[in-house]
Amino acid sequence: DGVVSLRPEFDIIVEEPPFFNTDTPPTFSSNNNHSHSYHRPSSPIEALITTLHENLSDTAIIQETCASLKKLVLFPSNDSKKTTKTINAALLQTLLTVMRIYQDRSGENGERFNTRVQVDSLSILERITSTNTSYTIYELPLESTAEISQNIMDTVVSVMDVIIAAWLSSDKSNKERQHTMARLTRKGIVVISKLLENSSLNKQLILRDEHVRVTSDAIKMTQMNSSNNESSTSSSLVIILEKGFSILEMLSQKNNGTKGMLVRNGGTEAIMNVMAKNSNDAALQGKACAILSHLCNIDDLSLKQSMVSNGAIDVTIRAMFEYKHDQYTQRGACAALARLCISDEAIQIMVVNSGILATVQAMNKFQDCKEIQADGCFVLAFLAEGGLEVKYAIESTGALNIISKVVKRYPNDDDVQLNGTCVISLLSDM
Repeated sequence: DGVVSLRPEFDIIVEEPPFFNTDTPPTFSSNNNHSHSYHRPSSPIEALITTLHENLSDTAIIQETCASLKKLVLFPSNDSKKTTKTINAALLQTLLTVMRIYQDRSGENGERFNTRVQVDSLSILERITSTNTSYTIYELPLESTAEISQNIMDTVVSVMDVIIAAWLSSDKSNKERQHTMARLTRKGIVVISKLLENSSLNKQLILRDEHVRVTSDAIKMTQMNSSNNESSTSSSLVIILEKGFSILEMLSQKNNGTKGMLVRNGGTEAIMNVMAKNSNDAALQGKACAILSHLCNIDDLSLKQSMVSNGAIDVTIRAMFEYKHDQYTQRGACAALARLCISDEAIQIMVVNSGILATVQAMNKFQDCKEIQADGCFVLAFLAEGGLEVKYAIESTGALNIISKVVKRYPNDDDVQLNGTCVISLLSDM
């Protein structure tokens, strides 16, 4: 009695009229008689977003409206499944505004982050950034799609920043809280990966330090919470790790500026952390070595050296010995070593950690892989310049015999010929 539910009843199927095409959220105005004139919403979704626009400061209404909006987008009526409907960019901006307002920590009680609003909003964004769905952003002109996608990514990253900070400081024994933080992070990382996976958008989106940092932090959180036994939380951690690695892999193949951004914002640290804690996962080790090899292919020697000093060579060698029969891992590892062998420190690490043996074994095992042979010859040529002790270490592995075969096997490969004959020459002078 006297209590009105804000949540509409979904037992009755609401037939959706043709989708709206207005450019801005409808606004209400008053005349002199204080009566209201308004634009009648052309669909339930437009009506709900209008409600968001008109009630940004009312938490209860915002919560219930986001829940209703999520239900319409995730479970559209049968009619709406027949044709793809473009989400209007201007109206979607209202949802992003709501997300930013309800991520704020400076509310009345020092905490205004609203979990329900963020879960429902991220669920909506997860759906509309999929290519096969009833409601989508991808049928807008590319310029509009790029603009709204940039806004989506910036907003999601901003929200995730708050989520990860809360996750980091939360009580590990509070399983429900851990599950919620993992679920929110999973949804955010999925949205970012979907935007970057779109080849047309990938070239349009502007990447910033915070985008990379949040992805790296999300990956690190999966390792800090890997002992969580809750199956629902564990499944979220798996997806975060998988999608996070996919994002890093895509970014590691971009220009030097993006690669530098990855190194400076914890990308290599996150990768090495995962490699160290997941030594029994062959696929993960292989992908990690591939990402490292792309990241190392950068002109900035100071960034390369920072990777060397922080253990990139160490974890790569470890992966080579652990998965010596896996060509994918060996190929990525040899490429990484070829780009990380740049200093006396790198030579020392290679000698101490048996990196020479790991390289020679890879070359011997995969003689049909030209890339492994070329990178292996480069690594050994660089190391052979490191003095008599290193030369003896190279010779003791049987490298001279293997390289002689490689040089004959690939007579037309300039890299193999140049570096292979260099090693043979240097070892012959002993």
